[in-house]
Amino acid sequence: MITLKLHKGLFTRRVGLLFEWGAWIESFTYFNIDPSDMDNLSEEDQYAGIVYGAAIRYCVKNKKRVTFDYQDIKKALRKTSMEQNQAIAEEMIKAKHPAWMTPEQFDEGKTIAKKK
Repeated sequence: MITLKLHKGLFTRRVGLLFEWGAWIESFTYFNIDPSDMDNLSEEDQYAGIVYGAAIRYCVKNKKRVTFDYQDIKKALRKTSMEQNQAIAEEMIKAKHPAWMTPEQFDEGKTIAKKK
């Protein structure tokens, strides 16, 4: 499991990152955007947003309090080494998504709703 070191005041804390489909949903919710609008954000914001979502998913799944915000994650990512960022990116690429989150489902004219 990948962890990220967060510095908050005098304290340092490690938070796990859980890259599952919920991490992307948390990111879309934070930015208040549709998945198709993610390309309008800068690469840094896209990356930090998904890592922020992964950290929240880890805390929720492990019943831990979320004691950080997006800016804390963004600051921590700037301080990490190139190797650590590469490892995070590789974990992000390995993430599995349900069929309804594939890009083909967002093409115009398609719907994921079941017809009655």
